[in-house]
Amino acid sequence: MILTVTANPALDRSYRVEPFGIDRVHRPLEWQVLAGGKGINVSRTVNTVGGRTCALCLLGGPTGRAIEAALRTEAIPARVVRLAGNSRSCITIIDPTAHTQTEVNEPGPHVSPEELRRLLLAVRQSVRALQPAWLTLCGRMPAGIGEGVVGKIAEECRRAGVRCAVDTSGPALAEAVDRHVDLIKPNETELGSLMGRSISTVESAAEAAQELAERSGVRVAATLGARGAVYSDGSGVWHAQPPAVSFVSALGSGDAFLGAFCEADVRRELIETCLARAVGAGSANAEVMGAAMCRSEAIERCAGLAVVRRLR
Repeated sequence: MILTVTANPALDRSYRVEPFGIDRVHRPLEWQVLAGGKGINVSRTVNTVGGRTCALCLLGGPTGRAIEAALRTEAIPARVVRLAGNSRSCITIIDPTAHTQTEVNEPGPHVSPEELRRLLLAVRQSVRALQPAWLTLCGRMPAGIGEGVVGKIAEECRRAGVRCAVDTSGPALAEAVDRHVDLIKPNETELGSLMGRSISTVESAAEAAQELAERSGVRVAATLGARGAVYSDGSGVWHAQPPAVSFVSALGSGDAFLGAFCEADVRRELIETCLARAVGAGSANAEVMGAAMCRSEAIERCAGLAVVRRLR
């Protein structure tokens, strides 16, 4: 079981427009409306690969009800903490011909102190009732959720014997490292921010991941787009090179990576297999429109073509 926590979910609307340009009227060739947010995307991937999951979300207003209905339609189990404000919508416009992806993301509602208290209570109740192997805390924190919340969730996991993975950015990601969560999943920009230096190559990412893992005791799985991912547990560092795919959209590829990685870990796979399945999911996701909408057959195919090697 993998419990995902999404503090700022969204109703994701994706449109395929060829060609896309400003100051024009467009009629999309294809569109999708999905429950979105990074943690929900992780749950969707776990569902796809046959794992058990539950998505814990803060939801409010008519948009929140639409997100909840979309989760039911996909048979993604959910636990909902109600908000007074209206949940956000996000728009992605994909032009496959020009290989562009334009996003318009609303900030989301403000979370009151009482709503935050109820979220933390729901986390405590969920980890005790569901006894997940992993809790993943994903996405940017909305207004009202400030310093200390990541640490509180990490402590709840620690008390319950649940591993905690964090995929966020900025101060919340730094807090995850300081509070010694089990795993972080930064992209190369976020890894560079943590280390205070530019990350531009696989080798520089591998060096930074190993240095951070050795220093903090936190496992690091850093995604590098088409160059795959590097992983370090402090004792060594690995690189997972994904296969070349027919690219459509990067939206949700990092979330698919994390979902497949954690599910493979739940099944006690070797780290090489966990990484192959993770980059396989990220690659399969890049072939389709819609975050984490890839099929299990595509994940298996891409995972089989991935190349994982230990660098040191």
